[in-house]
Amino acid sequence: MKKRLHRAVSGIMAIIIFLVILYYVDGIVARKDSYFKYEPFFKQEENFDVLFMGTSHVLNAVYPMELWNDYGIVSYNFGGHGNYLPTTYWIMKNALEYTTPKLMVIDCFFLGQNEKMRDVDQQHVSLDRIPFNKVKADGIKDVIEEKDKRLDFYWKFSIYHNRWNELDKEDFIKEISREKGAESRIELTKELDISEGVDNCRLGEETTGVLYLRKMIEECQKRNINVLLTYLPSPTIKEYQAEVNTAADIAEEYGVNYLNFCDLDMLNYQADCTDRVFHLNPSGARKVTDYLGKYMKEHYEIPDQRNNPSYNFWYEDYKEYENLKLENMQKQTSLEAYLMLQADKNYDVMIELNDKSILDVELYCELFQNLGVDLLQLSRETLINSGIST
Repeated sequence: MKKRLHRAVSGIMAIIIFLVILYYVDGIVARKDSYFKYEPFFKQEENFDVLFMGTSHVLNAVYPMELWNDYGIVSYNFGGHGNYLPTTYWIMKNALEYTTPKLMVIDCFFLGQNEKMRDVDQQHVSLDRIPFNKVKADGIKDVIEEKDKRLDFYWKFSIYHNRWNELDKEDFIKEISREKGAESRIELTKELDISEGVDNCRLGEETTGVLYLRKMIEECQKRNINVLLTYLPSPTIKEYQAEVNTAADIAEEYGVNYLNFCDLDMLNYQADCTDRVFHLNPSGARKVTDYLGKYMKEHYEIPDQRNNPSYNFWYEDYKEYENLKLENMQKQTSLEAYLMLQADKNYDVMIELNDKSILDVELYCELFQNLGVDLLQLSRETLINSGIST
């Protein structure tokens, strides 16, 4: 009897040890990009007042740490690469399991899509770090239509177990986002063709994107969460005007506000874009973020949490964010990117111009103007103060 009991206990202990080792190994071999993006959200016990949902256009265009510093808004950016609206819907549903915001900001890009998912690899970035529960399981079942791919989302070890040769120090010392889910994309577009939209066109059918946008709005309204729809700016809006107009119709139908940034003359596309399709660099993102901050404070009851002791740790997070901005400046090797990063109202900028021939390059002229420089006042020996205040 004692031998049987001893064997049973030994067997149970062996299973426990195996599971602990498997859990540890799973944490090592798993990709860290999803952990990097989401960990600050799941680590925070205090409530978030605003959540931003959408594609990489949101990821690159809205900076929660700037909203904190300027307006005291506690927010998180859930924008993700290639996220069609069905994926965004399930990300939102999962986020609402952990926080109850006062405002949900949803960007309407990909409204015309009928597919539920764009790329399996991108889905892993969007879903891996989300704790497993029924809502996540329902989302996987809905969005990942190929059944043989679902196991990789239910049990990540099944897809990452062969990453041993790829492991580096980041797999053992895990970094987390210092931008509260946002991502600074430090590039400037080399080719820019600006097109205007067609006023009256609409999507010709009730697409999958439209269906899931409706589901998102209805879910928020059921929970008494305000909704703000956006369509972030693009120099090539002609290709997407039907989505822009359809989003406006849906906003009116549900009685929610809608910000069509494509109609707002607020960007210098040459200085503010990383490419021709919506992605913004930090110069453009700070303009969009500031506009959103003012708009949200004017139209919604979003509290200023800067004097709330429960959120004092955000001041430390902001210091880390400032360090990141300085690091990004220091490692630039191109003058174009460095000048672009100087477009920040929290910095004073001085430029000593020793060679006037630089003004023969259109991009540099755009970047100087983006800093507030009056090109007509320049001379060879002039010391230029951009006039940007701290």
